[in-house]
Amino acid sequence: LILILIGGPSFSSSIKEDQKIESYYVDNLFYKILKYKSKKEDSLSAKSLFYKGMSAFMLKQDHEALDYFIKSINRDGKVGITFYQKGITLVFLKDYRKAIDAFDMAIQISPNEPKYHLVRGDAHLDLGELEDAIINYVHASSLSNCPPSVYTDIAFAYGEMGDFNESREAYAMALKFYQPNADEYAGITYNIGFAQQMNGDYFDAKKTFEKYLLKHPYNYAAMAKLIQINYELNNIAAATYLKKLLRYAYDNKQLKGEMRDKYCIDQFYWNGHLVFAYEFFENNHDNSVEVSHIFQVKDKNKNLICELQLELDSTNTNSNENVYYLCIIKDDLHQKFGMLPFTDKLDYTELKLAIINVLNDQAKPTEELDGYAAWCKYLDQDYNFGFDGSSFNDAIVASSVPFEYNWIMENFPEANYKSQRLFFHEGKPFDILIFEDKEGRQLEFYFNISAFYADVD
Repeated sequence: LILILIGGPSFSSSIKEDQKIESYYVDNLFYKILKYKSKKEDSLSAKSLFYKGMSAFMLKQDHEALDYFIKSINRDGKVGITFYQKGITLVFLKDYRKAIDAFDMAIQISPNEPKYHLVRGDAHLDLGELEDAIINYVHASSLSNCPPSVYTDIAFAYGEMGDFNESREAYAMALKFYQPNADEYAGITYNIGFAQQMNGDYFDAKKTFEKYLLKHPYNYAAMAKLIQINYELNNIAAATYLKKLLRYAYDNKQLKGEMRDKYCIDQFYWNGHLVFAYEFFENNHDNSVEVSHIFQVKDKNKNLICELQLELDSTNTNSNENVYYLCIIKDDLHQKFGMLPFTDKLDYTELKLAIINVLNDQAKPTEELDGYAAWCKYLDQDYNFGFDGSSFNDAIVASSVPFEYNWIMENFPEANYKSQRLFFHEGKPFDILIFEDKEGRQLEFYFNISAFYADVD
């Protein structure tokens, strides 16, 4: 966002002192600039005060930078770049409304400077004022020397508004400015596919992501999108094949970020709210229950309204298959729908229908638990799900390394630590902690660390 010409901004005066400070700035001597006549700043020109502000800004001293920009403006209030940098500093201080006021002044001075309109649009975007953001971006696009990235700004803002048709068109315009081998081209293509998907143009989205994956076969986020789209088109065989590819990537620790343990299998609207559906590669152990799927319902501001999850029935001993029950958590109330069982071989279409029925209050809960958070906290004190840590098969499921030691200290307070080893058993990581009791006997404790092992790679 900092666009300073080598010749410096155009102030009303240019004296030898200004040139000296400007040369320091070009050489990145920011501390030297801040020390320069620090006790005689009242004698400095607007240009010198501007460079002091820039130096403080570059050193991330935002409050000090703001003070210098204000002093510079008080000396000479006709320099657009100073108002621009004042606004940028206010953005960093998250005072977006005052930042917009500063950008307004910069635009009054230099109305044909596109970057001033772009940053004002960004500030409106930060405030959630999407229409105002788009107005600024569109105006900037009409000015000469406006960067082509403005079209991705327009597309993003339309996407935040939920107008994915306009978003797709803006991304398509942006694509014209880049060569096929450019990183920007790849990112824009991905976003076009996403906009097509969210607009319900599933056939077009399918083609876009299939072409994208031909060039970027290891973009697993795009692969997850294509899985979602194939489910929408009822291409179950294609979705199943892609899920196998994702599973292979998971088994070989090729997935990063959120996808290390789960991926988004679907996203859809319910009553104007966006629902994100996730499937775990291995049952998740958060809140001391085993969960295979989770559905997060969010409002337009991306605030969580409620969560639905498939919870394993740990009491089931009458079936060769795992049995899961659909549950919903809202406002610290946990409701279980015992009449909606699923197995590991579930039909996702049926699960999605059940989710919508629960959200529409068309299904009755069979169990309710108020104070769910406190209940989970209580269960987390005993996270081993009945296992005693005596072997790989009876390993305690650990949530962190501190958890392992706390568990031992709580259950064997007189034991003394000896050593720790990392083992892999049937493809899963285990910590084996060796302790010794007061009689000198060796104690071995097995902990399954799958839940956090990837974090320490």
